[in-house]
Amino acid sequence: MTSRQGSRRVFVHVLVGILMVQAAWILALPAFRGIDEFDHVFKAAAVARGEWTSSGQAPQGRGGLVRIPGDLVSAASAVCRSYTYTKPDDCVPVRRFPGGDVEIASAASAYNPAYYAVVGTLTRPFHGAQADYAMRAVTALACAWLLAWAATIVVRWSRSRWPLVVFMLGLTPVLLYSTAIASPNGLAYSGAALLWVSLLSVVRRKAATALEAVGAGTGAVALMTTHGTGPMLAFLALALVLLLQPSRTWRILVVSRWKVWLPVATTVLLVALGCVAWIGYAHPGAIGEPADSPLTVTDLLTFEVLWLLEAVAVFPTVTEFPHPVVYALWGVPLLAMLVQVLRTARGRVLVTAVGLLVLLVTIPAAFTLATYADTGLAWQGRYSLPLWLGLSSVAALLAVSRREAAPTWVPLVYGMAATAVAVSVIQVGFREAHGELPSAVAARLPGGLVLVGVLAAVGTLLPLALPRRLLGEGSSGPAHDRVATQGSELGDTQLPGHTERIGDPTLDAR
Repeated sequence: MTSRQGSRRVFVHVLVGILMVQAAWILALPAFRGIDEFDHVFKAAAVARGEWTSSGQAPQGRGGLVRIPGDLVSAASAVCRSYTYTKPDDCVPVRRFPGGDVEIASAASAYNPAYYAVVGTLTRPFHGAQADYAMRAVTALACAWLLAWAATIVVRWSRSRWPLVVFMLGLTPVLLYSTAIASPNGLAYSGAALLWVSLLSVVRRKAATALEAVGAGTGAVALMTTHGTGPMLAFLALALVLLLQPSRTWRILVVSRWKVWLPVATTVLLVALGCVAWIGYAHPGAIGEPADSPLTVTDLLTFEVLWLLEAVAVFPTVTEFPHPVVYALWGVPLLAMLVQVLRTARGRVLVTAVGLLVLLVTIPAAFTLATYADTGLAWQGRYSLPLWLGLSSVAALLAVSRREAAPTWVPLVYGMAATAVAVSVIQVGFREAHGELPSAVAARLPGGLVLVGVLAAVGTLLPLALPRRLLGEGSSGPAHDRVATQGSELGDTQLPGHTERIGDPTLDAR
C-alpha cells in the first residue's frame, strides 16, 4: 500500500488530471449545449430560489413550469430552439413577472432537488451564460473530487499500477464529459465509482474502516440523490459485493466496526427512503412521447448495441456521436479488460462479474419494455455507467495480484485513451465553432482547439502516469498484502481480535 503522503500525492495527481479534461470540455462546449443542460440550469435556478417543485404543467412544454430570472432564458433560448424535440414553452417564457423573472418549462422540474439546491445556491450571484459556466465548474470540481477519492482507494489495494489502470478504463469519454456540464448525471457516476471501490476495498483489505465506510456512504448518497435509478443501482452494488464473502465474514467485519458503519448505514437508509418517497411523489420519469410503433425484438437488439456505444461516447447530445475511431481506441482495451475478468475470475468474483454483465443487458431492456409505449426510447446508455464502473472496479480488484512492472505495451493503452478523449473534445469543439449557435470559449481563443486537445490528452495521461516510486511498483508489499500467483486469488487475512480467518472472495462459494 501507499503511505499517507503517497496517497495524498495520488489524490492530487488524479484530481488535477480529471480537472484538465473537464476544463477542455467546458471550454470547447458552448453554454447550455450539454445534454439537456438548459433544463437542469432552469431547475437549479428555481430550487435556489425556494421552488422545489413545479408550479404547474406547461401547456406546450416537456415538463413543469418553473420561475427563474429571465436572463437565463434569454441566454439559453438559441440552443433550446435549435433542437427538434423541444416545444415552445421550453424555450420561450410562458409568463413574465415584474423584476425580470419569467415562467418557463423545464424537463427536470420533477427531479430530486438535492443536487440543484447546492449547485443553484452556490452560483446564484451569476447571470445568463455565466451562471451555466459557474454550474459546470461546481459540478466538475465535485465530480473530480469523488473520482480522485475513488482512485486513491484503488491505489491503496497493492503496490502496482495495474488496479489504477484498469479502474481508469471505466471512466469512459462520455463519463468524463458528463462531469463537466451542468447536470446531476456526472455526480451520479462519480458517486457510483466511489461506492464500488469503497465496498470492494473492504473485501480486498479485510477491514471495515472509516475510510471505506465514509467513502461508501458518500458515494451511495451522491448516486441516489442525482438519478431516479440511483436507489436501485446502489442496492444492486451492495448486493453484488455481499456475494464476495460468506455471511459469517460480513458479520465479523460489521460487528467489529459497528460504531463506524452504523451512522453511515443509517444515513444511507434515510436518504434512500427519502429518494424513493420523492420518486413516488413527483414521478420524475414521466417525461417523453408515446412510441409511434410497437417495440420488436430487432428493435431491442439494436438498442442494446446503441446503449453500449452510448456508454463509451455520445456528445454533446444523445443523438450526436463522435468519430468511429473513438470507439475503436477505447473499445479495444475495454474489451481486453472484460476478457481478462472472465478468464481469471473464480468462484464468488466470477458470480459477481457475470451478475453485472447480466444486469447491463437486462435492466435497460426491462426498463424499455415497461415504458416504451408511454415514453418511447427513454433509456440512455449513460444510465448504465454505474454498472460498468462496477465491472471495472471488480477488474481492478482482480488486477491486484499483478505485481510486475507495466509491460512495454501499456504506454500504448495510455496513448489510445488520451487520443480518444482528445479527438472527442477537438471534434466537438470544431463542430461547434463552425455552427450557427453562439460560439464556445475555445472558438474565441487563438489556438483554442489546440489548447483543449492538449488539456484533454495530458489530463487523461496524468492519472495513468504516476511515478513508479510513488506506487512502489515491483516491490513486495506488507504481509497482509501478499497475494497468490493467480489473479483470481487474493489470499487470507485475520481480523484483529478474532480467531476466524476470512475466506478468499474469489474461491468457490462455501
